[in-house]
Amino acid sequence: MTEQPVAGRKPLFRRAWFWVALVVLVPALVLGGMYLAAMFAWDGFGSAPETVDCEEAMYSAGVEAVPADMGVVECDVIGIWDTSMAIHFVGPQEDVDAWLRSEFPETELGQDPCDDADYEECAHVDPDSADAPESGWSVELRAIHSSDDTVSLSVLASR
Repeated sequence: MTEQPVAGRKPLFRRAWFWVALVVLVPALVLGGMYLAAMFAWDGFGSAPETVDCEEAMYSAGVEAVPADMGVVECDVIGIWDTSMAIHFVGPQEDVDAWLRSEFPETELGQDPCDDADYEECAHVDPDSADAPESGWSVELRAIHSSDDTVSLSVLASR
């Protein structure tokens, strides 16, 4: 037994707002679902940084390679749309200081610009500063000092 519409009222499929909502909502839901499915299927979404050759990472970031006596820990490419290079290495305090003076002579590491509690000293080099790499990237320098007179330095370069 089918219900009859109330006298004087149009059935749902004969109302203008029904068709407008159908024409707008269905494509929006389908496109939104396709977008979300593509983003979650993409390997770079929410995944770990991609490890790359350290020489390539340093060249892309616009800085010279670290001295051979420093232990390069890892070099990564970070980011989904904006590319960033992360170079992490450990070396004796004197060697790290010498490398920093040669690459960034006008930049001093300090406690003030550190926004991450894990790092003891930080510095930021803008693309328009005197110490800016030739690549035009901005650079974050972050250091952690160890008790054995070594420094763990992270060089984060981004466009």
